This record gives sequence, structure tokens and C-alpha cells, in this order.
Amino acid sequence: MQAGIVQRYTDSARIQRFSLTQRAAVGLFECDNCHHVIPIEQDAELKAALDIVKSHLSGQGMTDREITLSSHGICPDCNRSLQK
Repeated sequence: MQAGIVQRYTDSARIQRFSLTQRAAVGLFECDNCHHVIPIEQDAELKAALDIVKSHLSGQGMTDREITLSSHGICPDCNRSLQK
């Protein structure tokens, strides 16, 4: 049974981690510098992009159960620190 309370993700060191589910979040962004994890919040453009992915999968004969968005880069705090 899934209650949707926590979300599992694999960090850049290939370690399984868990975070509380953000209902409006569609995925997670992990900073490659400080490893802070930031929820990627749902908006109309992102929903449209995910709908395209679902349509593509359906066209290939696949049924998606869950689409998870994962992104890596540099967070705003680290960007500010690096620019100083």
C-alpha cells in the first residue's frame, strides 16, 4: 500500500534517501555542491511537459505508473557563494 508520505530518491553518490512528500512537487533538484534537495513544484508548463511524456509512453504501448523528475545542478545559495 502506498500512502505517499515520503519520496525515495537516489543522490549523486548512489545512496538511497527519503524526503517528506511535497504534494505540489513533481520531482526533486539536488545541488551537486552542497547536496541540498529542493522540491520541483508543479506548474502548468511542467504539467504539460509531463503530459507529453505520458502520451509518448502510451504511444509506445507503455502504461506509466509514476513519472519522477530528478534534476542535478547548482542551487541558488551555492551560485551566490561561487559568484563572490
